[in-house]
Amino acid sequence: MTVPGERTGQPLDCEPPGLQSERTTLAWDRTGLAFIAAGVPVFDIRVKFGATNMLCGDTPKAAALAEVLGEKDIALMRAHGVVATGSTLELAVFRAVYTEINARIQHWTLALGGGAPPAALDAEEGQLADVVNETAAKRAWEFWRAQVRGQANW
Repeated sequence: MTVPGERTGQPLDCEPPGLQSERTTLAWDRTGLAFIAAGVPVFDIRVKFGATNMLCGDTPKAAALAEVLGEKDIALMRAHGVVATGSTLELAVFRAVYTEINARIQHWTLALGGGAPPAALDAEEGQLADVVNETAAKRAWEFWRAQVRGQANW
C-alpha cells in the first residue's frame, strides 16, 4: 500500500521547500521511525519530466517514482511531500505520520545543534528496530481510527 503526497496541513512538512537536497536522517527513535535509518531517497519529478503539476498522475511518472523509491519504505518528493509504503494500509499510514514527526524533530535538532550532526541509527540498527513496527502500526491505527470515529460521532 502507498500513501502518496501525505500532508497534514501543519506549517512544516517533511521537506522544507528550500532544503530539497538536505539528507533526512533518523533524528529520534521511537521504534516507529526505525525505517528511516535505511535512507530516504528524493524524487525530483522535473529531472525526467521537466516542469509538471508535481503529481505522478500517469504510469511513466509513477514508474519513475517507484524506481527512485527502490527497496526503501519512504521517499521525499521534491517540493511536494512524502510517499510512504508498507505491506498494509496501516503500516503505510504509520510510516507517513512518523516520517513527518521525525522531520520536525530533525529540523529542530539541526537548528539547535550548533552544527553538530544529529545522533542517528545506522541501517542495521534501523532494520533491527523496525521489526516491531507491524505491531506498533496496528495499535496506532486503532488509536487514530477511534479518534476519528469519536470526532465524527461514527
